[in-house]
Amino acid sequence: MAFTASLKNKTSKISRVGFYAGILALCPLSLTISGSVQAESHSHEDNDLELGLKLETKFWTAVENQDVEKYSEKLSHIFQARSPTALYTREETINWLATVTLTSFTVTEETATRADNTLVVSYLFTATGTNISTSSTIVSVWKKQKGHWKLISRAFVTTV
Repeated sequence: MAFTASLKNKTSKISRVGFYAGILALCPLSLTISGSVQAESHSHEDNDLELGLKLETKFWTAVENQDVEKYSEKLSHIFQARSPTALYTREETINWLATVTLTSFTVTEETATRADNTLVVSYLFTATGTNISTSSTIVSVWKKQKGHWKLISRAFVTTV
């Protein structure tokens, strides 16, 4: 009996120490998580709109000029594009854009919102040329990586 009681007390003390150690170990994690969420700021300002328009115009101008190197460097390595009928990888997008000859494009009705180093831009895009003829809304997500804005994702949205 004495051995059992002694073992229970030691087990109980070990359990309490483990419990408190676990709580202490989780505290920095919870502070880090909540700290990163609270640190994020977002804006919907004219300079966001100006930046979004600049990034999109430079991208489409590079396509219009058939400058594959220039528009390829703007696409993130994790880039994906979505049309109403298909999903495209970075490589598929580059290969398709290499076949496009833009004769004209317009970007109108643009909006942009930024949260830290992420910029979401949407606009009405009209383009004509070889292998492209569209009038649709585009939603693009740009991310600032190592001091440069990279296009992470783009969706061509049709009206419903």
